Formats: sequence, C-alpha cells, structure tokens
Amino acid sequence: MEQVNRLEMDSEWNLAILRNASDGNHLLDCEGRILEVSESFCTLLGCSREELMGKHVSQWYALSPHPQAMQEGMGNRLETNDRSAYETKCRRQDGTVIDIEVSSIQIHLGGRAVLLNSSRDVTKRKATERSLRQQIELTESVFNAIPDLMFELDLNGTYINLWAHDPMLLARQKEALLGKTVGEVLPEQAAKAVMSALSEANIQGKSKGQTICLDLAHGRCWFELSTSKMSMSQDQNPHLIMLSREITDRKLAEEKIQQLAYYDQLTGLPNRRLFRDRLEQDMKRVMRNKTSLALLYIDLDKFKEVNDSLGHDKGDTLLIEVSKRIRQHVRDTDTLARLGGDEFVILLPAFHETGNINRVVQDVLQSLEKPFYLGGGSVGHISGSIGIALYPQDAESVDDLLRYADQAMYAAKNSKASRFHYFTRSMQEAARNRMALTADLRHALEQNQFEVYFQPIVDAQSEKIVKAEALLRWHHPVQGTISPTLFIPLAEESGLILTIGEWVFEETLRNIAKWKKRTGKIVQVSVNTSSSQFMQAETHHWHDIYLQSGLPEHSITVEITESLLLLDSDRVTNQFHFFKEHGIELSIDDFGTGLSALSYLHRFDVDYLKIDKSFVQNMLTDASSTALTQAVIIMAHKLHMKTIAEGVETEIQRDLLKSFGCDYMQGFFYSKPLPSDAFEALIDGGICP
Repeated sequence: MEQVNRLEMDSEWNLAILRNASDGNHLLDCEGRILEVSESFCTLLGCSREELMGKHVSQWYALSPHPQAMQEGMGNRLETNDRSAYETKCRRQDGTVIDIEVSSIQIHLGGRAVLLNSSRDVTKRKATERSLRQQIELTESVFNAIPDLMFELDLNGTYINLWAHDPMLLARQKEALLGKTVGEVLPEQAAKAVMSALSEANIQGKSKGQTICLDLAHGRCWFELSTSKMSMSQDQNPHLIMLSREITDRKLAEEKIQQLAYYDQLTGLPNRRLFRDRLEQDMKRVMRNKTSLALLYIDLDKFKEVNDSLGHDKGDTLLIEVSKRIRQHVRDTDTLARLGGDEFVILLPAFHETGNINRVVQDVLQSLEKPFYLGGGSVGHISGSIGIALYPQDAESVDDLLRYADQAMYAAKNSKASRFHYFTRSMQEAARNRMALTADLRHALEQNQFEVYFQPIVDAQSEKIVKAEALLRWHHPVQGTISPTLFIPLAEESGLILTIGEWVFEETLRNIAKWKKRTGKIVQVSVNTSSSQFMQAETHHWHDIYLQSGLPEHSITVEITESLLLLDSDRVTNQFHFFKEHGIELSIDDFGTGLSALSYLHRFDVDYLKIDKSFVQNMLTDASSTALTQAVIIMAHKLHMKTIAEGVETEIQRDLLKSFGCDYMQGFFYSKPLPSDAFEALIDGGICP
C-alpha cells in the first residue's frame, strides 16, 4: 500500500473535529485514503487511529464500489467543489455492519483540495424506519384485500345502496345514508373530495387515490376512496360504485416516519434538518420581497451542571420546559427549532425593525431565568445567551448565517453587560482567534506551558501569611501570558478542563509538600474548581495523591461558586461528604455575585466565604457595598464560617475590613500572585512586605 504522508492540521480542521464530537470526522485525499481521523470516528468503526491512517475508504464501506470508481467519484467532488450527503453501510472491525450517514465537503489543506467527511451512525433510525414501512405494507395488503364499505351513488351524490362485511356496520350505515346526499352526511371538505371522485369516474370510467379525513366518535380516521362507473342501459342515468377503505394506521405510520425525520423526539420542535429547509425557503422569500429575516441562536448557560448533577432525565425535563417557555414568545409565522443538546434557534422571517427582535430576546431571556421545577423536589436554575444575525445584511448563505449567529452568541456569553449580542464583522476575527487558541490549548499541558502561581492570604489581625490561592497561568510561546478569563472558558467548552484541573491540584499538592520540606511550614492552598470539572469527572486522581502524601488535614481547600450549591444533587452532597471525611475544606468563591444560595450554606458545611473584590473595591464609594460586605461577615460568623476578602488594595480597605471582623484578606496590598519559588521566599519570611 502506498504510504500516505501525514499532514499537519490547521486550526480550522482541528476545530471541525472538536466542535462536533458526536460525529465521526475523517479527512481524505483525492484517492480516498485517510489523512486524519477523529476519536469518535475510530469509536464508530471500532478501530484505533493507527489502524485507520493511510487506509482506503473501500476497506470499511460494506457497499462501496471498486476503489478506482470511488477515487473517480471523489475526484469529481473535488473538481466541482460539491457539498454532498449520502447514506451507506460500514463494516466495523468486529465484522458487524452499520448504517451511516456521511456528509462530505471540500476544504484546502497544505495547498491542495481534500475531502472532509463527517459520519454518523443511523443504524437505529434506519431500523425504526424499516419497521414502520413494514407495518405500512402489512396494513396496505390487508385493506387492499378487504374494503370496509362499498357504496352505490348517482351523479348527484345520493346514496342508492351499500354493502359491508360487518352486518352491524351495514345496518348502521344504511340507516344513516340511504336516500341522502353526500353533502348532507359528510363535512364540507370531505363532501367536495367525494363529488370530485364521482365526476372524474363519470368522465374517465374510474377514479382512484382520493383520501378523506373524518372526525368520528372514536377519533380521527382516514379513508381511501376508489370509484368506478357502472355499465347501465342507455335510458338510465349512470350509477357509480365507490369502495372505501380505512387507512388510519397507514397515515399514522407515515406521520410517525415524518416525525422521526424532521422533528426533535424530545421536545417535538423542528430538528436541524427541517429548520434548514424552512430557513432556505424563508431566505428565498425575503429576497423576492426585498425584506429581512433574523436568526436568534440560543445557548443555555449552566445546563450541563443541571444535567450532570440531577441526571439526564431531569435534564430532558428541563429542555422540554425550556421549549415550552420559548414557544410562548414566538408567533405562528416564526420557527422555533432545537439544533441539538442545549442549543435552540428562533427564525423571525419578518421583524420590520430591531426593536421587535429586542422584545422577543428580552422576553425569552427573562423566562429562562425563572426556576424550573423538575419534579421530585428538584429545581433547575439556568440562564440563556442569544446571538443574532440578520439576512441579507450579515450573510448570503444558510451556513454563514448560522455561523455568524453562533459567533454572536459567544460574544453574548462573554459580555457582562448583556446576555444577547448582534453579529459584527469583528466577531469573525475573534472566532478565528478562539479556534486557534483552542487548538493551541490542546497541546499546552504536554508542552509544559502551564504554571501555577500562588497569591498569599493573610490573617487579618496578625497579617501573617497563613493561606494562599492557586492561580493557573498559561505562557503561550507566541502570545505570551494569556489571561485565565480567556482560556478557562475555552477549556470548559472543549472538555480539557478535566485534565487541566487535575494537573493544577497535583501541582499544588507537590508545592505544598516542597514548602513543608524546605521551610517547615504548612500553608493551606485553595484551588478553584469549575462546576463542569466538579460534576463531570467520575474520579479525581488528586484525591489519591493527597491521601497518600502524608500532608496533614486541611492542607488544601476546594473553591467552588455558589451556583453549584443550588444544584442540590446527590453527587454534590457525596463529594462534600468525601471532602469533610478526608480533611479537605470548602470555600465559596465570589460570594454574593451569583444566584442566592443562603439556604444551602448550612446544609453543605461550608468553611469559608470569599467576599468578591467588587464589594471590597466599592466600599469607600458605595454605601450598599459597605453594608453588604459587613452583612456577609456577620452572617458567616453566625453560621460558624470564616470570611476571606478578595481584592484588598489599600490601607483604608484593610482597616475597614478589620473593623468589620473579617478573618482573612487577599489582594495586591499584600502581594500579587507569585511563582512557586518566589512565594516560598515570601512565606519563609512569614509576613508580606
């Protein structure tokens, strides 16, 4: 087999793999050989990456033609830049054959055109469709053989005679129909369909395929009508014979197939496929009418926390309730769809002015911020971020419009002033930077680009260093030191936060042990833990390292945000119990800036409340900040907790916090965050300069 040279992937290809982990992405050259694969594609085929690299696609396509024919087809797609999608069968490593749906697009890599394929396992869906089709065929065969009723009518639609296999049915129908016209016994729409069939049969000799729907006592039923003209003598008016078969089961099965193909099975909303179809139609209509449409891209904030802590059943219930709330704020002419996961879109085909868009956005955001009661005493708290893109002002294609609305949604997530954002051209550059940074982040740990800094926390009365906070720094080889506010969200989105978070804990424990050996002092260090890191990780390797380190209890503190307490799940409770049993203390970071968690504090046995720096820094200019700071300190002491004030920068702030009885202080007034060796020198002196 010809050896395929391995190509370095650019940032766009990396992102294509990362952004849709549920699809099996793979990159092919013009001959149909693998250049690169994603982990999900390896899982799809049950192969390792090494087993796939350089292989020809015909080796796993169960229904593929000769490799030469496949190569010619790929060459054609590359020449025409054809976007294509098709279904085929694949043979897995274990010999089983699965149905897959493949989307193919041309991209340029290393100066040449290659194919990016995305494969998705649709075996279950295809099996369901086959089962439903079999039911339809069975139903058709039965009703084709046995008509329910046979009528004789004249050209005026008067019932002259009728026949039925069921004597009871025959008796009821004769009494209700004989001597009456179609218009007297059937609803208007059904009567028109019957009269049309009679007229067609009188002219052409027969009529087939007419379908009517009737609301009967036992529910809505569909009937298929076949009509033939009777041979009569010349002096008689022609009569017509109409066969009626009930096809309700077939119609329901067809609707079920339609539902599976075009609607989200959880919420009943249009799915991605149907949404794209409607968006394309609305875009054509907008161009004809010279108007505009708006696309609102909605992402649920904190949904993963609810899903991971309360379970997927509660998460599904929340998504259903979200769809109901959003639906209340859209018109019948608008389209609300679920693209997947916790992502929804609203299509406003005629909004007239941005003020109308803003009203819809504000109504949706406000409705999402209200608590979701999920049953069994479970309550979910989420919020939303909305990105808005306009057509044709912002984009010329469906894909561009969706991408730009997605970029605007990310801008909304990062905005503190508002939870929605309109697309701007500058967002394209920001999105490209985010893609590149995410790609670099994947290699930062293995290339030793991370470093843990430590900021002293002092006793408020003695001002001696007794604690520290571990703060992660990323020394990018090109961009220099990158702010955690920029790369931590990227780590959470990509799932890298689990690995990075473990490393931070392990590095912190290593430094605590090193300081103890060199200075003879134990400094308790607090480590920030994101909610996704806390909830998603099945095990924490740093737990074992800590228990085996020989370090005394309370050497480490876990910092979480107060929103995690609101989840009130068994997993949260069990984690907290584990911490307490093994001498790990618990601190609530940025207390007072999120959702209220006061009623949960005593239930989780919290050790420290960290007063957010925004309160500390505004104490001298804002009476409310002063009152809130003092109130938090008093409340914490009443609940047998201690307080740590962040962001202390002036002597006046220090003295005011001391007068309130604050226990510990942290901020630039004492020291900025320091590398491990510099911090060690500081604690060896015992007091911050």
